[in-house]
Amino acid sequence: MKSYIFFISVVLSALFVSCSSESIEDGTTPPTIPLTRSEIEIVSAENTFALNMLTELLKESNSDENICISPLCAFFNFSMLTTGANPETQKVALERLTNGNSSLEDLNQLNQKLLSTLVSIDRQTTVMNNSSAWFDNSVSVGQEFTDNIASVFNAQTAFVDMGSSEAESAINNWVNSSSNGLIKKFVEYKETEGRLMSLICTSYFKGNWTKKFNKEDTKLGDFLNSNGKKSRVMMMRKNEDVKYISVNDLHIVSIPFGNGSFSMFVLLPDDVSTGSAIEPLGKTSWNEIVKGMTTRTFNIQLPRFGITWANDMTDIASSLGYGDLFNGDNLSPISPDLKYASISMKQQTVFQVDEEGATVASASAVNGDIMSVSGMNFIVDRPFAFIIQENSSGTILFAGKVNKL
Repeated sequence: MKSYIFFISVVLSALFVSCSSESIEDGTTPPTIPLTRSEIEIVSAENTFALNMLTELLKESNSDENICISPLCAFFNFSMLTTGANPETQKVALERLTNGNSSLEDLNQLNQKLLSTLVSIDRQTTVMNNSSAWFDNSVSVGQEFTDNIASVFNAQTAFVDMGSSEAESAINNWVNSSSNGLIKKFVEYKETEGRLMSLICTSYFKGNWTKKFNKEDTKLGDFLNSNGKKSRVMMMRKNEDVKYISVNDLHIVSIPFGNGSFSMFVLLPDDVSTGSAIEPLGKTSWNEIVKGMTTRTFNIQLPRFGITWANDMTDIASSLGYGDLFNGDNLSPISPDLKYASISMKQQTVFQVDEEGATVASASAVNGDIMSVSGMNFIVDRPFAFIIQENSSGTILFAGKVNKL
């Protein structure tokens, strides 16, 4: 049986957004994550990575499939593989991960900074990112690699008998704990047979809306699915001053959590036929779009929804230009035993939004005009995309699209 690496950029992402029992509006300015010039460039590259990953997934998915990914967690795992790649592969990967302007030291300095600051920047929001590396007992692993991932990502390393029930139990217990109990069973022992290495990243986010949705205002409403059929959904309602911008046929609002450090961006196309809800952004950078947003008062209607999603990401990683990282022969600094191993990548996500919860084509096309069709209403009654972001650094944590409810 051919041995392989299960690169679980398994971004076991569990995102819950909820309302607190009272509004969190004390008027204070949220803290910031200070970034160097190099780190700002890498964050921009990470956000491009995030939107490209979502775009590729939308191309390959069914038109009525709901998707949610954690591109930040995938970025962390790609960074881990880059750390353990041979020099030529590492050089190519770095050019893609950082837009060709930064060193491995710069990349890992940013990763370390994000991991340490995202957890503490808002006491009203819980953020947890955990990483681990699992190797079969037969694998000889380079000490420099395990030291590096422990130092940067605080990643634990474990050696187990892959393909055994003991390995299944150990991995599932770690995932269950790291995802705050949301994902209780991730692997079956038969899945791990022949496996040499698993890299696992978990990400958990629980945020309280800055201004809550009143549950008494939630009423049934229509949602026009991507297949043209309507569903009756529970539509949450509130009036709030939020950041807004229109980009071509796309309308975007930013709904804040907690002290304002994190926000959920809702990307709503003019009609159901607009496609991915990402395409209208064109080649304009996400950071430029966010900078162009202005404050407006809207009557927001947002459906209560949840997504449970899992997908093999191997082809997506290759289409994004990271195929060399998925060749075991290029990972000899991790272990020479990986030379003939094949690599696969999987991501799994849980996403829920409710009231009580748990949880541009060009720069010239970006403008802050208010939406003319719906006036002061922002009614999310058709397929839409969403992004969860830390605002001071501009880092995208989660992204997805809702096609059908």
